[in-house]
Amino acid sequence: MCRRFLRTLHGASRVIAVILLLNGCTHDAKSPSPLKEPLASKHNDSAPISFEECSQKTLPGSLCNADLTQIRPTQFCVGFRDVARKRAKIESEKKASTGTLATKSLKHGTAIKGPEDIFYLVDGHHRAKALQEAGENLFTVKIIADYSDLPMTEFWERMVREKMVWLYDENGSGPQSPLHLPTSLGDLVDDPYRTLAEDAQDRGANKKLDVLFQEFYWANFYRTRIEKTKVLENYDGALDDALNLAKTPAASELPGFIGSTH
Repeated sequence: MCRRFLRTLHGASRVIAVILLLNGCTHDAKSPSPLKEPLASKHNDSAPISFEECSQKTLPGSLCNADLTQIRPTQFCVGFRDVARKRAKIESEKKASTGTLATKSLKHGTAIKGPEDIFYLVDGHHRAKALQEAGENLFTVKIIADYSDLPMTEFWERMVREKMVWLYDENGSGPQSPLHLPTSLGDLVDDPYRTLAEDAQDRGANKKLDVLFQEFYWANFYRTRIEKTKVLENYDGALDDALNLAKTPAASELPGFIGSTH
């Protein structure tokens, strides 16, 4: 049905319509985002490792240091509670560090080189934002693809088709146009359900998979079942609710579903 509709689109209407329809057709719990580069990968702790800054010459598969003021997000929001925790950890690490954190033994993110040699962060938004808030300028990323030769419309069509972008906002509304994505890490807004999903996952609500945007699938699930006021004012109670909801049949099609242990 989705493909038949896409064939009817022509001209300027295709620019946004194709992108949104592709996202609506493909970005569901039954066909989650592709496997991501494991953020758990670390370098040897014994010495700093220096990488070149990401540039036009950076090849796919390379690690490079992205400028945190220039790299573009591929999602609308993050969980501020989680960012704050990561920032506190980074600041603690900085006190014991003698070098720039981005070039030392830290978890790296993943990025794609896009048109005009703009780098788009695919995985690692929370850590990147935390680093920036902690006063850092660089974030080590692995370049997983080079789409810099594509026109912008084709670039976004491909990003959507390959599920390398999350086009739902902090209210779970979407898919939104990728043209409305924030252009800087500083413009990312808070989605408290994103943090709730990660904390529930860490407590065994679901199995953590190397799937892009996994926590957002769960965040949207909890969003329709737990009142936002409870998440904001009684976080522990909301977390208990999430742990119970994750075991119900209603969550069975979400990535990492475990089910009841009884």
